[in-house]
Amino acid sequence: MPHFPYSAGLDFPCCFALRFLNSNCGGVGDVTKQQFIEKLAAKTKLSNKAAREVVDTSIDLITQNVKRGEKVTLTGFGSFESRQQKATQRINPQTGSKMSVPAKKVPKFRAGKGFKVALAKKR
Repeated sequence: MPHFPYSAGLDFPCCFALRFLNSNCGGVGDVTKQQFIEKLAAKTKLSNKAAREVVDTSIDLITQNVKRGEKVTLTGFGSFESRQQKATQRINPQTGSKMSVPAKKVPKFRAGKGFKVALAKKR
């Protein structure tokens, strides 16, 4: 993993998330994956290709571990896990008929304290 000089002793996910959230994201609207990668590259002095690899690998590792039923915790940022959703009966709004929705695994994200604090701070 590359060295991130601005980390001041914090682990990468926590430090990156807090600095990214505190940066000016251009005001209104959502940040796309490409914009996120460009901001990561600019802040870490990585190439766009290397930043994309960091983001894609991080997403892949989180997905693989959660899929295996493991909880992935990024201290200060949050945790990812899967939850079992029960089978339910729903009503089709178009036809009004009852339909069964089978049980399934769904992703769950719980924000960590550092993430919550960063969002609660006023600019």
